[in-house]
Amino acid sequence: MNVRILPENAQVLIGFPPEIEKSYRPYALKEELIQLATQFAGIDISVSGFDPQSYASSMGAGTYYSSRIKFFGYNLRKLKEITGDLEKTLRRNPRIKEVRTVSSRYGWWRGDTVEDILKIDKAALKRYDVDPAYLYFALQTMIQGTFGQPARIRTEGKDIAVSVKSPDAAALDMRGLRESLILTRGGEYLRIGEIAAFTEAPIPGSIDRENQQFQQTIMWEFRGPSKAEERYRKTVFASLHLPPGFSATLDEQWYVTEEEQKQINFAIAVALVIIFMILAALYESFILPFFILLAVPLSLIGVFVAFVVAKAPFDPTAYIGVILLSGIVVNNAILLVDHIGLRRRQGLELLEAVVRGTKDRVRPIFMTTATTVFGMLPLLLIGAQANKRQIWSSLALCTVGGLTTSTLLILVVIPVLYFHGDGLRAWGAEKAREARELFGKKPR
Repeated sequence: MNVRILPENAQVLIGFPPEIEKSYRPYALKEELIQLATQFAGIDISVSGFDPQSYASSMGAGTYYSSRIKFFGYNLRKLKEITGDLEKTLRRNPRIKEVRTVSSRYGWWRGDTVEDILKIDKAALKRYDVDPAYLYFALQTMIQGTFGQPARIRTEGKDIAVSVKSPDAAALDMRGLRESLILTRGGEYLRIGEIAAFTEAPIPGSIDRENQQFQQTIMWEFRGPSKAEERYRKTVFASLHLPPGFSATLDEQWYVTEEEQKQINFAIAVALVIIFMILAALYESFILPFFILLAVPLSLIGVFVAFVVAKAPFDPTAYIGVILLSGIVVNNAILLVDHIGLRRRQGLELLEAVVRGTKDRVRPIFMTTATTVFGMLPLLLIGAQANKRQIWSSLALCTVGGLTTSTLLILVVIPVLYFHGDGLRAWGAEKAREARELFGKKPR
């Protein structure tokens, strides 16, 4: 533990040995520090580290349910049993901080509703000689509203429902009900709390259906890195054994489904093919487009480094950024290859054309890259100040990281490949000429 104290601020850095760092204990300590920080007022406090959850004095602290599995079935009672068994299993894992089950399809906040449960102690009724029917009617008079069948009186040819209530029934709370007195058969007064237990249990704020099926979503907060959390979520899902008529899914609106992942991969492949076809048509060659497309894998190195350094998740927006990046990074490669070809057409030897062409294009390439990178920096700063990943932050991170590395690497990699690939182009041209001569001869 390293503590740094200055007149106006202080900082505490806590480290852990390897055998503890990979356990759940650092995350549990972080939660305790967050709870402690909420007790201070008038000063700015922030707690961060290990996982995306963080706390700042201007923000609220709470539970972040980052893992979810949604269940479907036509029998709500059986569905609750399935999710209840899984909830018990999850709570036995020390890395699981909090588990919650909701029935609403529109938001987890509808799970905040609670119901009050009164459980009668039968042994206490017998011990205090209290008639259950008398207790039932006594509770009816104390509680606002009705339960059971109300009494009905017929007067002037009309049936009227009648319920007798205590004058304080409308203002009586659970604590007051617990302290309320009833009269036993022996003529003694007894508090209801002595013969009944009062508990609270969370209930769904709504019961929604999807395709005529009931649904239950079980969600939990995982103490650990995001990759370990994703592996655990998939392991839990794979271990499910659901009866016929019930199903479960990992897909959520904020997750990328397998079908969406295939669509993204297909879009990336189509984008590269289209770029290659356009370049092949412009240069009338199949070799030069390959040199230019090398800028794409070179840019992916920067994308990887950027997301690792920024500790940002590679979300669906990042995939979109890669598709956009594929069309941007080839511009510098086109400038370089085209100018080298221009130098060769001017009569320079291959090596001299490659060297001079690269030198001539260093400044324009750096200028175009710098304008794009610096134009994206405000988007990165906005995402960092908001302390959360925004759509534009992922796009900007892809662009900045990919352009930076591709610009530095194409000035070295592409000239070398162009020089050595010229022999391949000459060999291909020779083979093509021989083929034309061979098939061009007329039989005798």
